[in-house]
Amino acid sequence: MYKLELQITDNITYITSKELFKNDIYLAFTTRKKGLSSKPYDSLNLGFHVDDDPKTVAQNRILVSKIFNYNAEDLTCAQQVHGNKVMFVAQNEKGAGSLEYETSIAGVDGLATDVENLPMAMFFADCLPVVLIGLDPKIVAIVHAGYKGLLNNVIERMLKITRQKIEPSKMLAFLGPAIGSCCYEVEAERINMFH
Repeated sequence: MYKLELQITDNITYITSKELFKNDIYLAFTTRKKGLSSKPYDSLNLGFHVDDDPKTVAQNRILVSKIFNYNAEDLTCAQQVHGNKVMFVAQNEKGAGSLEYETSIAGVDGLATDVENLPMAMFFADCLPVVLIGLDPKIVAIVHAGYKGLLNNVIERMLKITRQKIEPSKMLAFLGPAIGSCCYEVEAERINMFH
């Protein structure tokens, strides 16, 4: 069984599934704990899209890359827009947005790849991270599932492009940490959008 659990490596706290490591797939949801950012981002901020110092964000990304043993310059990131656009990442896109925001893949809320050793990252505050993993053949997809993307079928769009490589029934799905009812009030109008 693939379960998610809290881990700490080099004082960096993250949530992962150790069982996936056996398949050379490394899934991690980082937390805000530790990191090099100053207030108000005094944490492991990995997002260039906020007003944190870009040099510090790059250093935080390098810290994470060392834990998971990949080259920080290979990290592939998107400029998320709370939409429903998803894309399949090819070898020539490896490293897009790794150490600067401007080179990120623009306007995308879902990334998928079957390229080995191509690390990908997306960024979540209160939105839901959805990770889809196929083991045979190996394929990994990450979806930034905010309410706007969910209303516009961002997950279904991801399944449509991954279906070209693997049937959805053969994929594992992981839901990452997101804001809950304990901390977030939703107006009836927004709830009714889903009916």
